[in-house]
Amino acid sequence: MRYRLHDRRAADRPANGDTAICPKCRIGIIEFNERYRVQLVTGKTEAIPAWVCDRADCHYERAARSGSDRIPLQSSSAELRARSSRQLMKARAVLSRAQQTLSKSLGRKKQR
Repeated sequence: MRYRLHDRRAADRPANGDTAICPKCRIGIIEFNERYRVQLVTGKTEAIPAWVCDRADCHYERAARSGSDRIPLQSSSAELRARSSRQLMKARAVLSRAQQTLSKSLGRKKQR
C-alpha cells in the first residue's frame, strides 16, 4: 500500500490562477501562472512560475522564485554590457589574427 506524500508547500504559496492588482499600472490584474514561458538569453524557451499583467501595454512580468539568475525576464544593463564587451574582444582578436596572416602573406609575395 502506498502512502501519499506530505505536501511541504507553504500555505501562502500562490496557486495557478491566483490574481492581484498590478503594482506597475494599478489598472490591470496580475495572474499567477506556474508554466509561464519565457525566452532565455540562449534563445531557448523555458516554463517558469511567474506573475504576469493582463494588460498588453503594461508588460509587467515577475518571476515567482527570487534569485532565478539563469532565467532573466529582463536583462540587466551590466549583463548586456559584459556580453557585448566579450563579443567586441573576440572580434578584435579575429581581426588581429587576420591582419597578421595578411601581412605574412604580403611579405612572402614581395620576396619572390
